[in-house]
Amino acid sequence: MKTQSCAQSDLHGSRWFLSVTSILLLALSVAACDSVAPDAAEPPPIRPRDGLLSDATLQGLVDLQVQRDGAALASMLTHERADVRARAALALASVQAGDELAPLLAAATGDVDANVRRDAAFAVGQLGRGSAVSELAAAFEAESDAEVRDRILEALGKTASPEAASALLSAQVTAAERGRRALALSVNGAVKGVQIQEAQDFLLERLDDGDAAVREGAAYYFGRQPDPSLWLPRIARVRSALNGYGRDDPAAMHLVQALGTAREASDTERLADWAGSASDWRIRSNAMVALAGRELEPAARDALIAGLDDVSEHVAANASGALSGSAHPPSVLGLVKSWIDSNPARPVVIEPLIRMLAMQNEREFVLAWLDGLDEGDESGWRVGLIAISSLGGREALDRLRVAVNSPAESIAESALSAMAQRWTVDKRDPQLHELYFDIFAEALNSGVPPLEFAAGQILTDPLLFPFGSQQLLSDMYRRKVLADESREAAEFLRLVAVTNAPGAEGLLREALEHPAGVVRMIAASGIQRLTGEVIEVDTEEDASEAGRGGVELDYDPTVIDWTYLATIGNSPRIAFDTNRGRVLLELETEQAPHSVQTITRLVSEGRFDGVPFHRVIANFVAQGGDVSGGNGRGGPGFEITSEFNELPYVRGAIGLASAGKDTEGSQFFLAHTPLPHLDGGYTVFGWVIEGLSAMDDIVLGDEIITASLVTGG
Repeated sequence: MKTQSCAQSDLHGSRWFLSVTSILLLALSVAACDSVAPDAAEPPPIRPRDGLLSDATLQGLVDLQVQRDGAALASMLTHERADVRARAALALASVQAGDELAPLLAAATGDVDANVRRDAAFAVGQLGRGSAVSELAAAFEAESDAEVRDRILEALGKTASPEAASALLSAQVTAAERGRRALALSVNGAVKGVQIQEAQDFLLERLDDGDAAVREGAAYYFGRQPDPSLWLPRIARVRSALNGYGRDDPAAMHLVQALGTAREASDTERLADWAGSASDWRIRSNAMVALAGRELEPAARDALIAGLDDVSEHVAANASGALSGSAHPPSVLGLVKSWIDSNPARPVVIEPLIRMLAMQNEREFVLAWLDGLDEGDESGWRVGLIAISSLGGREALDRLRVAVNSPAESIAESALSAMAQRWTVDKRDPQLHELYFDIFAEALNSGVPPLEFAAGQILTDPLLFPFGSQQLLSDMYRRKVLADESREAAEFLRLVAVTNAPGAEGLLREALEHPAGVVRMIAASGIQRLTGEVIEVDTEEDASEAGRGGVELDYDPTVIDWTYLATIGNSPRIAFDTNRGRVLLELETEQAPHSVQTITRLVSEGRFDGVPFHRVIANFVAQGGDVSGGNGRGGPGFEITSEFNELPYVRGAIGLASAGKDTEGSQFFLAHTPLPHLDGGYTVFGWVIEGLSAMDDIVLGDEIITASLVTGG
């Protein structure tokens, strides 16, 4: 499908004036520039299938991978079967045991089978050892297989050493490999932090290369480089390359981002031009971010106000966020108010603006806007309540108290969060202490778990002790024990220990006999905090329950069920029906069997239904899948090991979020754009085959209405 291009807008030499006509024309030019793009991700390169789902020997290797048995896997690198050697190497890429570097290098440089060499080279890259560079470089020159050569270039890019950069520069690459080399050098420099002038010069020279992959690979360095001073003396070269790009060239995303970090005033009109004329929403999005900090300059302010009407919610939200970074004159505030009044259904864009108005004490408008919301407008209430947290005065406080008691949990949570934020300031006024205590006590007794614990944390403030907050926390702990809610009981027991409530030590010693290990552990920690006494507790008996998130399971999710995986096949599909439309994904079981097992089972159990996207960053990811709380702090109640494979983060890829290696669960993210800095560091297990436009439209707070599984792929 062709990509629609837009003529470049001429913003150079413009001066700030609040002409309705000029703003409407610029807004229309932005709206007209939305590109028509394919609705499916381009399938990434896929490791050839090895029959994993029907081969017990290969399955045993993956089980060793889950067990993190690097030594046993390394011993299989000399197995008589080539597919076993290759699978063992791939498994070691996830285990990442440094002791296995020597056998992996031997396999990468000397195995007779290209598949083994490919997977071993990938695993060596995962280790990122500088000592491997010379052997990898020599292997590249001797290698004839294109896939193996590709993995070697990638491995050199992941190696944080100047020698790796030099090897990349001197490598004799084919025409098809030039883009991979440029990207590997960019990763080596911008992600791994290796700075050598020859590499930067090389990338600068290729910013206007005729090969789009080379251009994008080279530009990636400048967009990802956190320190622009390293290339600032050559900024004219970056500008020149950007000026020659088409309005839909992906390389422009990175150079626009680079000029934004450079912060030079002479680039404002250039960035404003790209913000208003690029046909790819991702370029416009980056341009809006690049204008942040320049919003008082006429050209930037023009572009940002026009950007509020962009057809992409992400672009409009970034324009709003950039615009809200400074105090503006009444004339600009008037435009902002008019825009808010005319666009009540765009809360993601409104949020930064209404907060800006609150910060500038436009209280009459902010309170009137909040009062005008429908009771069921949960998104609007969340935005408004966050805004009035910065408004002083009893009027705002009264509205927050009413909202804390809203039957809509999301509204009540937002109100309580705003109350907690206000408390940090209002606590200076002793006359307000009892009022705040009453509000937080009501929330503690609301019966809504998120409100209970959020209020409990505030009630640990010593300023609230005179009103009985310590006793309330002790009573809540006992209620959770009686309700057999062990994890919740443990949370409140921790708060009891923190406040040293009357009788706290006795309560803690009593809790040492609780059947749940997590409660016993908190009790022992609390006693040590209060008395210095160290008490050993056994938590093993609780292990069978640990990590199920309160859901009864008839299987162990921490091991791979090969019988189950055989039923769903190599390419199962899952559909997320969101309030923005359907996103259909094809998963790769052989590349990430444990991840595919986990996600498909959660889909089949209905645990993704109604789950929101709790983190959305324009031109980065849409993240969701917190099946326990929806706020990004929870998961399924168990963790699985990382499955780092050779699938790259292409646009539309789905990966598992983690808090560090081997902490994956149910949270996933969808990539808006290629993310090479995440390759090999976060598990990839599929990609969008239908619904990229729906994925692009997802904003914070959108949700998966229903998730479904299609097997037999």
